[in-house]
This record gives sequence, structure tokens and C-alpha cells, in this order.
Amino acid sequence: MTGALAAQVALSPEPFLPEGAECLVVGDRRTCVLRFSLGDYRDELYELHSIPRHPRHSDWGRTRRAEHLAGRLAARECLSALGADGPVGVGPAGEPVFPAGLHGSVSHTRDLAAATCGGVNRIGGVGIDVEEIVAPLRCEVLYQNSLTHEEKVDLRLRRNDRTLLTSIFSAKEAFYKAIYPTVRRFVDFDEARVSIDEFEFVKIAPCAELKDELASFSEFRGTVVGGRGFVLSDVECLMA
Repeated sequence: MTGALAAQVALSPEPFLPEGAECLVVGDRRTCVLRFSLGDYRDELYELHSIPRHPRHSDWGRTRRAEHLAGRLAARECLSALGADGPVGVGPAGEPVFPAGLHGSVSHTRDLAAATCGGVNRIGGVGIDVEEIVAPLRCEVLYQNSLTHEEKVDLRLRRNDRTLLTSIFSAKEAFYKAIYPTVRRFVDFDEARVSIDEFEFVKIAPCAELKDELASFSEFRGTVVGGRGFVLSDVECLMA
């Protein structure tokens, strides 16, 4: 992540976490990224790592259980790096609830989990999202359903790059997570425009109606980075 300091953290010799975790310092926040092995997942890992099971754990399949565990492990590493304590709870819409005085977000995909958190200060919300690079057969669907007209023009100017398409989608997902505690509603893809420059910095412009709901914020910014078949987006909302 641009401008971040990184350190490797050995979480456990458990095969579920074959590479440990990478912890990033982004301003006064901490971001943790880790790979997990779905093939090595088993339910008792929740107890082994002292992670509370989700209320819907018994309704989920094996993949969803593994993703949730990995995401909570990443979140715990963020809290530990900040010297904070306490579990990450579950909100009424299934969103992660971090300890009082902290903003945070969690994301996961097939074998990668990420989390970020930090103190309130000038930051009114944070969001993180990790996505696998969109497959060629899904590009048209994502292009038509997730991008504004301006974003489509930007993408065409950059030769319809699949990584950029995925990055725009991922940045929107991170943005929606960051603002959800404020708006408490579903936000459609055409309600915000994402701009990503050549240095991987992200700026987000909400539409007029959404901007009114977000009047307490002055700016929405972040970064997006890619590697090993995925993109990772990080967005923060600055207080006015």
C-alpha cells in the first residue's frame, strides 16, 4: 500500500495460516493482510485461536466459515498493533463492530483476508476490500452494472484494463463499507464516482443526494494496490 510501512508477523505454525500476516502502518491506522489455506480449515480453529464464532456459523458452509475466521484473525492483528483489546462484534446487518473509539473494516476472498482499523481523530470511517482480478468472461457484466459513465470513459482510455476494472469496483466496495455506519442503507454503484491516478491513489465523489447524507465529511480518499491475482482497496472518510 502506497506510503505504508510493513512488517511480517508470525501468527501461528498452524497450516491454515501458511505465510503469517503482513501488517501495514497507514497514518495512525493499522492494516493487516494474510493468506489462509481453505484446505487446512477445520471448525476447532475458532477455539484454538480464541475467536468467537459468528451467530450464523452453523448455517454457513466450510468456505464461509474459513473466510470469517481469517478476517477476524486479521482484525485482531490490527487491534493488537494498536495496543487495543476486545473482540470484533457483529452488527445488525452483519457488519463488523470494532471496540469503542475505533473505526475498522474487514474483507476476504477465496484465500486472502484483510482488515484495517484506527482511532477516530479526523477519520470518520474506513473501509477495506480485497477482490480477485475479474475473469474475462465477467468483465462485461461488471462494466455494465458497476461503473458510471465517467468511469467507463476512464476505463476505455486505459484500454479496458481488467486490473483497473477490478480496482474501481473494489474501491467502491471499500467506500460503501466506510460510509455504512453513517448512511445505514444500501448504496448503489451509480451513487459515487471513483478516480484512480497513475500512482494508485483513489478519490471518490459521491452524487449530490449521497453527498447531502455525508455532509459531516470533507473528503473520501484511499489507495488501491494489486499483486498475485488480487487488488486491495483502502478508503477513509475525512471529517469536515
